[in-house]
Amino acid sequence: MTPDIDNKIYFTDENLYDLVEKLKKENGKDIWICGGAHLVQQLINADLIDYYYLTIIPTVLGSGIRLFDNLDHQINLNLISTQSCNGIVDLIYKREN
Repeated sequence: MTPDIDNKIYFTDENLYDLVEKLKKENGKDIWICGGAHLVQQLINADLIDYYYLTIIPTVLGSGIRLFDNLDHQINLNLISTQSCNGIVDLIYKREN
């Protein structure tokens, strides 16, 4: 992994599952992985997401990659927080166990 300028964000091309397992063994509290729909789908199908941070931007697209496509199981979520600013809505959900 390569740290950015302030050493708080890392970019990597490691295998996703190996990376998550390695990070879980390190000291610290949370792992925050940002990415697009393909990355999210892999993490969901591997049951590796505890919290979902979703941002709704008021733009309607005619096509694109679905965020929750090709999932192999249902996931129940509890809404924890909402925030709205300039028409953008942030939602935080926690996965039910």
